[in-house]
Amino acid sequence: MSEGLHLPDGHYVVPEVGPRLALAEYPESSLFVQNGELSFKSALFGDTQSFAQIFPDPRAAAFADVFTRHQLRLLDVRQLSLPERFETRDGAGRMDRLTTLLDSAKAVARLGGTFEQIVQVLVSDANVTVGSHRLGDHLNGDYIHESTMDEGISDYLQKSGLLGALTDTHLTDSNGQLTGSPMNIFTLASPNTPRRRDIVECPRPYSNADRDPFTLIEGLYLKPAALIQEAARSMIRAEVMTPQGLEERIAYSSLDAARLVHELSVRHASEHWADAEHNLITEIVSAADKFRLLDLWPRPAIDALQITESEWFDGSHGDGFVANMYQLAEYLGKSVKLANIALQNGDCEYRGPGAYDGGITFTKSKTSFTHPVMSVTKNQSGIWLTANLPAHKYRQPIDALVATKSGLTHVTDTDPRLVEYAKERMQWQGAYIASLDLSKIEGVNPDSIRRGLARVNMEWHFNGDTPAALKAAPMPADMFAVQIDRSRAAVIANARH
Repeated sequence: MSEGLHLPDGHYVVPEVGPRLALAEYPESSLFVQNGELSFKSALFGDTQSFAQIFPDPRAAAFADVFTRHQLRLLDVRQLSLPERFETRDGAGRMDRLTTLLDSAKAVARLGGTFEQIVQVLVSDANVTVGSHRLGDHLNGDYIHESTMDEGISDYLQKSGLLGALTDTHLTDSNGQLTGSPMNIFTLASPNTPRRRDIVECPRPYSNADRDPFTLIEGLYLKPAALIQEAARSMIRAEVMTPQGLEERIAYSSLDAARLVHELSVRHASEHWADAEHNLITEIVSAADKFRLLDLWPRPAIDALQITESEWFDGSHGDGFVANMYQLAEYLGKSVKLANIALQNGDCEYRGPGAYDGGITFTKSKTSFTHPVMSVTKNQSGIWLTANLPAHKYRQPIDALVATKSGLTHVTDTDPRLVEYAKERMQWQGAYIASLDLSKIEGVNPDSIRRGLARVNMEWHFNGDTPAALKAAPMPADMFAVQIDRSRAAVIANARH
């Protein structure tokens, strides 16, 4: 790295990507650097602490410091699929990967987690791309599992220079062995081999230190901050007997907190991540991104997308297909957001896609789709964009454990109505066919969209082979590390001093 791991003093916040279209202000986590020391302002816990205060183990504090300095580009990579200009949930386009990882690591530390568990939660998303699952996984056709990127973490640690930075600071050796630990970072970097059943990686419906902080942080766009922070502070670590033996779990000391986590996990999945309106907009943006990646070939798509979103959405897209698709997505995102604001505020209940009635129809498909094919046709009634929207990963609601006078129990066991609550709202998930009348939207060019989609379909969906942009040879490590360093420098330049 050209400047080592130094960060100038300043206030590091999520950069804005395009026009800021939030209707309200929401709490945001951020980083402070003063006299070279990093501090973290946590929206989840409602406090500001130095890394040394957050992590009692000096190795964990040092690891978090090196990781943050190296991975600063993740402050400008959204946790969810879209930046604010395209988002359908007000505020959610400001939620970033870096501070969410730090809030998760902080949760582990508060629960008495080990150095290895803190490392595990931090590196779990080190290699995410622009758009997170939208491009990192969906680009490869992985909608159901959204785990394609998981197996690339170990390669990223080496190629990005992160392992070198950890070795230089004596936190690992050159083979990835953690200092003062029997564990290797490459073992911790893969969540699936083996699948661990601890507070960090325990599968659904249980809580874990990735799932619950994420759920609560997005809850800041739906509930008062004080309620979210009280729930976060009520997390406790418990031991339960399972068929595999004695295992640790996250539980809650408050029944209200456990109910809140369950409710939010249902609402996020049904109203946002898997909502067909939201998925239509993500596929419109993704079609434009796929078009752009054709022109980047032979650069490998995944490597090219491991930059910042400010760099990717820099506005230099001319007036052709890409600009038209981004403009269409921005128009629809704002329209859906406005139509859903009562839902977001809790003033009405989710009843499936269709809150925005602007010439869009959604038909649930009996079968899923392998590819999100879109096309444009013209008839007497209008100019219709039709989109096949694949079913997304089904995220089972979090059935949090809660401590009661009689012991630990799942929150749904305290109130059977919670099961019906989830069932009623999750029924809308699945594959859809969406139809949109482009003639009703000012400023977009249907012919440009039709021609561009024809090329995207031919290159990405109809050629019977892996798209060329996904077959390209990986970027050399020295070139890739320079790209990571450049993205980091771009985030530093956006810091508020």
